[in-house]
Amino acid sequence: MSNIVLLLPDHDWVIATRHKLIPSVYAGCIIKGNDMGRAEAITYSGPTYVAIRSGKHSSSTASTHAVDFNKLATLKNFKEIMRDEEGRLKPVVLISSDRGPDENPRYPKVISHAIHHFVKHDLDAIFIFTNAPGRSAFNRVERRMAPLSRELSRLILPHDSYGTHLDEQGRTKDHDLEKMNFQKAGEVLTEVWNNMVIDGHDVVAEYLEPDNTAESFVPDLPSLQWYSEHVREPILASVTLVVKCDDHACYGDLRSSLRSILPERFVIPPYPILQSSSGLCIPKPQEHDGKTFATFLLRRSLGITPTHEGFNKLPYDLYCPSLQKDRRQLLERTC
Repeated sequence: MSNIVLLLPDHDWVIATRHKLIPSVYAGCIIKGNDMGRAEAITYSGPTYVAIRSGKHSSSTASTHAVDFNKLATLKNFKEIMRDEEGRLKPVVLISSDRGPDENPRYPKVISHAIHHFVKHDLDAIFIFTNAPGRSAFNRVERRMAPLSRELSRLILPHDSYGTHLDEQGRTKDHDLEKMNFQKAGEVLTEVWNNMVIDGHDVVAEYLEPDNTAESFVPDLPSLQWYSEHVREPILASVTLVVKCDDHACYGDLRSSLRSILPERFVIPPYPILQSSSGLCIPKPQEHDGKTFATFLLRRSLGITPTHEGFNKLPYDLYCPSLQKDRRQLLERTC
């Protein structure tokens, strides 16, 4: 009987710099109708789209996500979520993302593209937000990543389907062949994910060839006057709000009943409401644990707001725990 010796490397290193595929996963979440005020109304189920790009010839940026957003608006499985009865993009768009530099709602390029979508599609509002630090596991896209990743078990994507494009030092020697190999690997991955169904909803995946023109386009920011009227960026909260103004000459009438929910146009700040012997009260920020807040509809219906000494208006993140560490910094930045 002969002996068989298996020799394996200590680590599975990538054989060349940026020799990888970048999947951008987008999860549509179905919202149940006539169930306002219940967190369960926002489900974790819905269609999934995966845009696969070459890590060598492309990247994940605010511009690529903007390209993918426009693609979502054309997909049949996203039609119910993104389109109204007239076929137009629904007037209020909410985007939940992670805190990466290509998706962070506080970054100028992300805001530029959000404003571009807002104007292009005649939206009443577009809200881009992230989960609080330490709560990324509640990101709904993460629920799609588990089944998608499971399909990659034991899957091998060869880097040299049409022949190797690397020399002995792992450097590219044939750029055209390299692009063909990347595309072939991406198409294999696309085929795997396109055969998936998650919670009764189809997965659509496609490999996108590099498009330097579209992937590098960043719209210019509007004037400061327009910006101050339509955009809000809380200092610490990871959220950016772009909302249509009251000037009908600006963009015409509202397409939704958003103002019945947000008469002040922008989302009201979170704050706690407690019961005491003298009735309902709102504690001072420094007296609050920073964990429990009244629900949005409760804050709207009761109509009581906290005092905000030192501020002309109530800051959105006044009750954020991190602000209590340096209140002076908030005052300076607000001024």
